Amino acid sequence: MQLRQVSPILMSVVDGPNFITFIGGMSAMFACLAAMSGQYALALSLAMWAHVADSVDGWVARRQPHRAVEMRDIGKHLDSFADLLSSGAFPLVFLIAYGGGDLIGLVGGICLCCAGLLRLSYFNVHGLTAGAFVGLPLPHNILVMAACYWGFGSLGILSPQLLGAAAILTSLLHIAPFHFPKMSDGAVCLSILASAIATYSAVAF
Repeated sequence: MQLRQVSPILMSVVDGPNFITFIGGMSAMFACLAAMSGQYALALSLAMWAHVADSVDGWVARRQPHRAVEMRDIGKHLDSFADLLSSGAFPLVFLIAYGGGDLIGLVGGICLCCAGLLRLSYFNVHGLTAGAFVGLPLPHNILVMAACYWGFGSLGILSPQLLGAAAILTSLLHIAPFHFPKMSDGAVCLSILASAIATYSAVAF
């Protein structure tokens, strides 16, 4: 019986888009570690870079028309796992760490994880509908959480309960039956700028 020849596992990240996705997944892992260490601003800034990676990998992939089919197929699965890390596991870890086990935060984190499992599975089968996403894309919950953290914080009303409530509402948007447009190049640039500012703020202050 002749064995099918396949590429070594590590060759998957030699591919440009897959490497970017992999870096985004690693950024999400470090974000979880930062959250567990009580460095919440740094955790969110790292998660925001994971969001950037999720946008940039697709941008790069679309500009490689002769990309190997194997790398493209691996990239689809890698992208889903990276999204679940950054936008499912990370929010749960962050909300538990920040809230110290607060019930609303815990429920919010679980809701985001459940919504992530559902919508990523759905997207892997159906993809885009008329060039748009069905429901709020999962990585966008990072932006919602960051906006709430710094926004409520600047008003002096930040609490685990508010973050948990925002997570619950966001999880409903993830599975809601409405169309959400893909990020434009300008929006990606704004996301990169916001991530850079957040990182500088987290490290410098």
